[in-house]
Amino acid sequence: MNTSGQPRDPFADVEIRASAGTGKTYTLSVQFLGLLNAGVPVDQILATTFTRKAAGEISGRLFERLAEAVLDKKKQVQLADDLGDTSLDAGRCQALLIQLNKDLHRLRVGTLDSYFAQVARNYCFEMSLPPDWSVIDKVREGELITRSIEEVIQTHLDSKTLQLEHLLPRGASQRSLSDLVADTVKNHYSLYRRTDADCWSAIAAEGRLSKSELEDLLEQITDAPLPEHKGVNKTRDADIIRASEEDWDKLVTTGIMKAVATAGSGEVVKFSSREIPEETVELYRQLMTHAVSCLLQPVIRQTAATYDLLDHYHQVFFRAKRQDGSLSFDDVAFALHDYLAQPAGLVSGFRLDASVEHLLLDEFQDTSLLQWQILLPLAHHATADTPAASSRSFFFVGDTKQAIFGWRGGRREIFQVVHKDLKTTLGKTNLDKSYRSAQPIIDAVNHVFKNLTAHDNLEELSDATARWQTDFPSHKTVHKKRKGGVEFLHLPSGTVKEDHQATSLESMAQIVAKISTHAPDASIGVLTRKNNFAYRAIQKLRSEGLEVSGESGVSLDDTSPNQAILSLLAIVDHPGDRISRYHVAHSPLGAIVGLTPDDSQEQVTALAEGIRKKIQQGGYGPYLEDLSDVLRESCSRRQFERFNQLVNMAYDFQPVYPTRTREFREHIKLSRIEDPSSARIRVMTVHGAKGLEFDAVVLPQLNESIGSSSNYYVTGRPDSTDPIDRVIAYFNKPLQNALPPRIRQMFQDARDEQVYDALCVLYVAFTRAKHGLHVILPYNPGRKKYPKTLSGLVEAAIGAPMNPDPEIKISSFGNPDWYLDFTREKEDDGPAGACGTAPVRLARLTPGLSAPAPAPDRRLEPITPSSQEGEGIFQAEELLELGHQKAMTRGTLIHGWLEQIQWLDGALPAEQTMAQDVQRYQIDKSAINDFHDVIRHDQVVRLLDRDSYLDLTPLECSDGLREALQQSPFELDVYQEFPLSAIHDGQHFHGTIDRLVLVTRDEVVVGADIIDYKTDRIDPDDPERTVEARCEYYRGQLKTYAQGLSASMRIPLEMINTRLAFVGSGVVIRVDHH
Repeated sequence: MNTSGQPRDPFADVEIRASAGTGKTYTLSVQFLGLLNAGVPVDQILATTFTRKAAGEISGRLFERLAEAVLDKKKQVQLADDLGDTSLDAGRCQALLIQLNKDLHRLRVGTLDSYFAQVARNYCFEMSLPPDWSVIDKVREGELITRSIEEVIQTHLDSKTLQLEHLLPRGASQRSLSDLVADTVKNHYSLYRRTDADCWSAIAAEGRLSKSELEDLLEQITDAPLPEHKGVNKTRDADIIRASEEDWDKLVTTGIMKAVATAGSGEVVKFSSREIPEETVELYRQLMTHAVSCLLQPVIRQTAATYDLLDHYHQVFFRAKRQDGSLSFDDVAFALHDYLAQPAGLVSGFRLDASVEHLLLDEFQDTSLLQWQILLPLAHHATADTPAASSRSFFFVGDTKQAIFGWRGGRREIFQVVHKDLKTTLGKTNLDKSYRSAQPIIDAVNHVFKNLTAHDNLEELSDATARWQTDFPSHKTVHKKRKGGVEFLHLPSGTVKEDHQATSLESMAQIVAKISTHAPDASIGVLTRKNNFAYRAIQKLRSEGLEVSGESGVSLDDTSPNQAILSLLAIVDHPGDRISRYHVAHSPLGAIVGLTPDDSQEQVTALAEGIRKKIQQGGYGPYLEDLSDVLRESCSRRQFERFNQLVNMAYDFQPVYPTRTREFREHIKLSRIEDPSSARIRVMTVHGAKGLEFDAVVLPQLNESIGSSSNYYVTGRPDSTDPIDRVIAYFNKPLQNALPPRIRQMFQDARDEQVYDALCVLYVAFTRAKHGLHVILPYNPGRKKYPKTLSGLVEAAIGAPMNPDPEIKISSFGNPDWYLDFTREKEDDGPAGACGTAPVRLARLTPGLSAPAPAPDRRLEPITPSSQEGEGIFQAEELLELGHQKAMTRGTLIHGWLEQIQWLDGALPAEQTMAQDVQRYQIDKSAINDFHDVIRHDQVVRLLDRDSYLDLTPLECSDGLREALQQSPFELDVYQEFPLSAIHDGQHFHGTIDRLVLVTRDEVVVGADIIDYKTDRIDPDDPERTVEARCEYYRGQLKTYAQGLSASMRIPLEMINTRLAFVGSGVVIRVDHH
């Protein structure tokens, strides 16, 4: 916010360093709106960020703030204060909103990739791009990569067979040729694109001796003086033997040579506590130079061979993309960079409809050198020391502590050189006050990151850690009274990595279940370092009966119905596929398509042929959609949502070989589609959580090593913001000490970079939390030092005991049981809004500001009652009693059997029918007993008993419905799965009511009782609190049901009763929908 009280200059060139949760999006949107308010045309402003989601949040923020300022005086005053314009009134805000909406097609808020693509489409000829190129999708790109690798292997074998053996890194096991090439492409192609051939040949092996020179040197070392010590002389003799046998690895990593290699400049060399004479040390240094030269030779050949292979692959792959008429965003960026580097390489605003006069860059710490070089002309234009430039501006915001995308080229160091590159002075602002986190979270963040150097076992990682700590500013928060707490949980674990993971997963699940039970409205983020651990975490939580969603897209074969569909399509290609046949026949899909375990091969072949003809005639989409109605009955909600995504993908799929399903099946497996479920428990990597926030954050994977390179190649630069000028294959750490200083520094720089990145990841993870932070710290019992891991850094910072008692909690910050009395707070005004993840709904913010709305039956977006659960907050269903898909199917069956009951004095589901249902869905027969237990619960009996509506004493209902039931005569009509579709207040509702009892008098509906069955688990230790939380959670859904029923049947809202029936526990309770 504008706290200075002074008018704000929207044309000022400003650098903003904003810590986590301080409102970067808010600040950038204020800058944008300030320019609009100053009369700048919207198409002269370019605002960029790194993801489409973030770009959408910025765009939404612009509309939202203007619309709120029109409708809300408080919001209007706040916006005027932010813009430093006391004359800003609602009329001006409305005019700006109308103009922004009118110029929506000219709005330039997007990713850098999208802007580069826009420029490239207007400069195809100059950039030598195909005139009709399109951005390649990931699936098609994967297909072209595979095809290109196959071609490279065939052609490379003909001309470069001998060099391929040099691709295998030192110490790596033998692998297949295709795996070797594929790994090389996957791991190093990006590095190839950012370098040239000279970089891969910049390291030379110098100082190698001839055979006679080496023999002379070894004789001199044999005769050189050594201290009188049997062990020293014996070691010298062993060194001579190793040199004679050319065992250079062992020579430089053991004995006297190791002492020489590890001694610092000017430091006395000692071995076995004896000082080695300087003249002997000098001879050893000559031998070391020769040994290193011998060690470098194969590494240099490996580096050159890798470049040669990558260059060959690039030619093949680029040609394939050209033929396909597609380019990646990287291709576009490199082409644009090369074009702008030419003397005539100019980007004219004429071709782009308008020139960029105002440049706004978000997440600047993740900008790559390539991107900055492309943007630099725009920044120069905006900041030039000319009269015209006074009406332009350059604004960039970021946080070097959140620079977690270095692996894709981001260089946080660019922050340091912007002023030098632009040759100008920029205004600077630091934002360190959080609008997100409670005081205990901020206390923990400050304590941990100001005490990183308490770890006394970092060795070569200590300097980078100390620099990070030095750069860390103290954080503050506006939420000093917000309830919250931080819990550090120590868990003893084995020495094996799997033991660590199993221990952490078990503890994580317990923490999540505990928070979820006591605070059902709380959003929970489980953040991991690696995707594979995130996958295991999802599986673990689902096995515990928790509904959870993952991020960053997964293959659509992650549910049992879709897996069965893929198996069915495999049968279409190969009717003799016994595994797929068994899978389908023993799944609900088998009964749907008519495949049983007893079918003959002829029957299976006939079935496959019939399906193949349907696909050929109508396509994959129509065929799968035909299955949806019957498949729905055997699917959970999430399964059916994923199936619908599969249907949508099938409609978009364009097969190259229509007669074979293999292509479609591979397409499904390669595609990554985000899970549509809006669970309040979300599992993702820390990178995926960037920009998000959660009420509670659980960190189960901090025991990954830091500073240990997994890359086979390291790079060097003259300066941190200069392009790469040298590349070398990786040396094992013991050998690095013997390398020349210039090369040795490359490895140290790589370690420093990894340390810095790891600490940024830890910072991002800690700062996602609003109320609770739960950190799991597994350790090996009996240890003597803190490990070189993020877990070890945290332990040292908080002063954790080296070997604590099992499951000790160090709760130094706030209340670790914060969730016991958690209540959701009203969203704050001001910059806090920039931290939120709630969607922006402009329709309800801008009434009367545009043309009348179209007819509701054609244009209104339908709203389902279930989407109103949790009052619009992204939440999951509550815990199921048993867990995972079996439990969900069990609950669905009981739910379905209840819906077959009109009244208890009438017919119940037949035992034979229930037995068939149990067998069909492969559920334990005890589900039938559970159903009978449910309908014996007192409250459920009253729910299903007609007499309850006649004798009003036991009936819990609204005053309106009670009044209707007191006026005889009346009739009761029961409807199961009642379809609801209605227009109310300009919104289209559609959904299904589980049980609806209508009260009619003289054929007129005078009252209604809506019952919604729920399978949520009620905590037996605290049933009242759980039921109260569940009622609040579902209140919005029931309100939507009541409004829709009122609108469609013209029943006054006060005459409609709404109840929840928790069938697992037999609890039935009325929920006030007003």
